[in-house]
Amino acid sequence: MKRLLVGFSILLATQVPIAAVHAQDTVTAADAYAEAELLLRELERIRQYMGVRLPRSSESRMRGAEPRQVFYQVQGIFRKSNLLANQLSGVSRSKAPVAPETIVSVGDLIDILKATRQQLDIVEEALDISRPLTEPRKIKNPDISATMLLVIDADFLLNRLTGFRAEWSDIYDRVIQIMTYVGGALPEEVRYPALEPHEPGKMPQDVGVELFTARVAAAPASRAAGVSVIETTIVKGEEGGLSAEGVSYLSTTLLHDFAEITFRLRADDIDPPDYPRPARVFSSQVYQLAVALRKQAEMLGAEY
Repeated sequence: MKRLLVGFSILLATQVPIAAVHAQDTVTAADAYAEAELLLRELERIRQYMGVRLPRSSESRMRGAEPRQVFYQVQGIFRKSNLLANQLSGVSRSKAPVAPETIVSVGDLIDILKATRQQLDIVEEALDISRPLTEPRKIKNPDISATMLLVIDADFLLNRLTGFRAEWSDIYDRVIQIMTYVGGALPEEVRYPALEPHEPGKMPQDVGVELFTARVAAAPASRAAGVSVIETTIVKGEEGGLSAEGVSYLSTTLLHDFAEITFRLRADDIDPPDYPRPARVFSSQVYQLAVALRKQAEMLGAEY
């Protein structure tokens, strides 16, 4: 599988220009938080206009996020916002802005948040929503993790507005891609563990626990590569815990983290594992992959 190099932006071939509206030496995490809150407020009034139910409450708590990780999450929000604008106004579909080839800064994050809000402005114009947004509240010294939580809430809300559903087949393919990255950093004879026997009845929460464990196990390799990894805690909610949406978010974050870790460790570009792919994917099959990924991560971490 060909490695996604700098930016790790899946399925993006062209870059949408972003206006350089920030001064890199003056913007702060508080500015990013304020922009994310405006984005969430704009989505909330679109939701109220459309009469759409609120999504379930946040399922995690986190710390240690960096602009890079939030930027990748906002890429998905841009695509969904553009889809909604296309559905309601006929505006052309656009590629999401790609990450810069250097370190992603707070200013870059603010830029993509503003670009996403421009898509929502098109939606509001189509719906004839013209009330000005009030200024966001002032938060003292918010960190980037606080902005990430707002972005996750915005993503869940956009899923409701666009009718998007997290599909286990997509999560399965994403975990396969993560395993391919990690496998390239392991000796050939052990890079792909054999799958454990299938266990029916595994729930999204079970998948999430294995993915979290894989992230923790790879921490030594992450430190060796100089890559910050978000520390996340699952918050058990209704229906016993994490949803498919929560697992989808987690797998996306892990994909970008492991892509950057293994890239910096100069891992080989290799073919994906040839595990048999089910005709219809359930959470229990993704659980099998997550267990194998956790074993890979343990081997990778043991090398450092």
